[in-house]
Order: sequence, then structure tokens, then C-alpha cells
Amino acid sequence: MHNIYKKIVQLSFEEYILIFVAFLFLFFSKLVLLFFPFKKLAPRLGIINQTLNTNLNSSQELKALQIKIAVARAARLVPWRSVCIDQAMTGLMMLSRHKIPSSLCLGVKKENNENKLLAHAWIVCGNRILIGGRESRGFKLVSTFVRNH
Repeated sequence: MHNIYKKIVQLSFEEYILIFVAFLFLFFSKLVLLFFPFKKLAPRLGIINQTLNTNLNSSQELKALQIKIAVARAARLVPWRSVCIDQAMTGLMMLSRHKIPSSLCLGVKKENNENKLLAHAWIVCGNRILIGGRESRGFKLVSTFVRNH
């Protein structure tokens, strides 16, 4: 944890702002998910079950990468457990604020040797998984919510 704080001291003002915004959106996402059923939230996330095939320009690519880093840093700093859906919703809102098209994806997979279903959320932006990509392997896509600006 000490290394995170050491790295934060070396950040630019813009990076501080992005991390602060990510922190606020993680907090907002956590509250919303605690108090509202997902069924009520889903229509506000974007157009359901559409495909997003959008190439980003270089400035959008750079901003998307900055947002990815800010969300990851903020998720490590919050005093609660920030799970994939919190981070995905945060990424979706931040990308939307910068008018960068993205998709929030929801998937499921069966846990090995058990009758337990696992769920995961991730963000697709441009032609790659931006947030939650490493963890998304093996999950079957169930639903997408597209924000196309």
C-alpha cells in the first residue's frame, strides 16, 4: 500500500483529478448498487444488447487509457471492496463524460467442480477490453450496455 501512495505523489494535476472523479464514481456506483435493484439500473446504463464496433482516434485512446489507470488506482484506494461491477460502471460513466463510446459487458461462468455461477462485468472500448479484461477470460457474455457518443 505504501508504494501506491508514493506513486500518487508523482502524478500530474490531471491524473489527480481523474483519480478523484473515479473515487467519486466508485462511491456513487457502490451506493446505487446497494440501494437499487439492477433491473432498475439497467436501462440507465445504455442501449441493451447492441454491438459496438467503433475505432477510437488517438486522443480518445489516450483518454481511455488514462481513465483505465485512474479507475484502477481509485479502486485500490477506496476504504471498501471495489468489485468489477463498481469499476465497470465507473469506467462507463467516466468514458461517457468524455464522449468516448464504450460497452459495459456482463458475463457468467460455472465454477469448476461446483454448481456455483460466477458473474463478472467489464468494459469494452474501441477494439479492446479496457477494464476487467484479465478477469473476463472464460466468462460467457450474457448482456451488453452500449454508450455510443
